[in-house]
Amino acid sequence: MPATFDSRWSEADIDALVRLWQSGHSGSEIGEKIGRERGAVLGKIYRLRQAGQADLARVERRPTKPKPPRPVKPRVKARPAKPRDSVKPAPQPIKIAPVPIPIPISSHAVNFLERRRDQCVFPLWGPDDSHRLVCGAPVDADHQSRIGGDYCTTHRRLCVETVDQRKAAQAAQAARCAA
Repeated sequence: MPATFDSRWSEADIDALVRLWQSGHSGSEIGEKIGRERGAVLGKIYRLRQAGQADLARVERRPTKPKPPRPVKPRVKARPAKPRDSVKPAPQPIKIAPVPIPIPISSHAVNFLERRRDQCVFPLWGPDDSHRLVCGAPVDADHQSRIGGDYCTTHRRLCVETVDQRKAAQAAQAARCAA
């Protein structure tokens, strides 16, 4: 690729470009002759056509010699196929029926839409259950403003609290019992 130091086109470059293009040279050939890259040459041709500044009709190049046909390679015979008796059938997939996970119903269970703000919202329904029941156990007033504040103590431990929080809560409870 020829290096381009100046991106501006002089009148001499444009004249050479138009003359070579009209005589049927390719963008690469023109680029080599005037010291530009192929993309720059083709871009300038495009812009000149758009502006209507030059008549850029091309003269058909003389046809090149036809290439000789490629020699045909002999085909290699394929190996004989194995008899069907020796092929093992694919194993059939094992169908496993989904096992419903039993969700214990709380004695406080209420319908989801009838729940009060101070009741646990832990869902007690399965995929096939149309009775949208929630736990309904009382929620601690001091936890309502925190993450997991809509759950009772049991379900907050199950869903929200980390192991460290559980250990800290157990230590605090042990300290209260000891006092």
